[in-house]
Amino acid sequence: MTKRIIGFLLILGAWGASAFAAPSVVYVTFNGSDAAVCSRTAPCHTITHALSVVAAGGVVDIAASGLYDSFTVAKSVTVTTDPGVVATIAVPASKTGVTVNAAATDVVTLRGLTLIGVGSGTGISIQSVSRATVEACDSRNFFHALEYVTSVAGTLEVKGGSFTASDTSIFLCCNVTPSPGIAVSVDGAHVYGGHFAGVNGDGAHISVTKTLLSGDPGCGTNNAGIYAVHGTTVAENDTITGYCDGFRVFDTGYISASTITGNTFGLAEVGGTLFTRGNNVVANNGTNVSGTLTSFPAQ
Repeated sequence: MTKRIIGFLLILGAWGASAFAAPSVVYVTFNGSDAAVCSRTAPCHTITHALSVVAAGGVVDIAASGLYDSFTVAKSVTVTTDPGVVATIAVPASKTGVTVNAAATDVVTLRGLTLIGVGSGTGISIQSVSRATVEACDSRNFFHALEYVTSVAGTLEVKGGSFTASDTSIFLCCNVTPSPGIAVSVDGAHVYGGHFAGVNGDGAHISVTKTLLSGDPGCGTNNAGIYAVHGTTVAENDTITGYCDGFRVFDTGYISASTITGNTFGLAEVGGTLFTRGNNVVANNGTNVSGTLTSFPAQ
């Protein structure tokens, strides 16, 4: 075989490999087709199919407003919407809208999704991943609007968005031993309802900052805006109103620059230690403080 023919075959093989390589960005529209190539001009129809096509570490871009399918993420990927696009996932009773069940080394971002339930089931369930980001998502009318029930060490970052649920709007409960491998931050979110809790924090380190938590009136369900069970929970620059307990601490909690008002109990220390910087507004609750607060100074 001549060198010229060998060279041609090598070029042909390289072209073939690149032609069939998984794309790094794929596109989805409600009126697309899963028989298409998932490009901007020939988009997929379902997010599920787009995830099967895109390369690991790639982007699934939802390019048009409309109704979309529930899906499961099993690799590193970003699922996002174009600016101005409302991508709605209608979730049947007792089902889950988005499930993240990836490898312990994977990184997943969900951005701009709207999930609507019927009062049961889960909006977003994060079960296994190294790092997850949930940004500007709206998840409402579920049992859990967002849950982090990981079995591996990892982090969750919630940026903005709105979360409404009948039981717990943001449920953070790790199944990792030891638990210090878990860190969660909730920043700039709107949290509504939660007959049990607005945010149920059960992990190594959880921070809730610049977040509005607005509960159901009254205390008939013995609920809490932030229910800090295990580990360390930090609340800073938050507004908490309308719950039985605004901030209920069983382990270690820190609170500063927050407004706690309109709750049956504002701050409740229950067997743990609640540290306060002394710069909070805790007023117009049935009882402003239950238990003993420990001051900590600004550094």
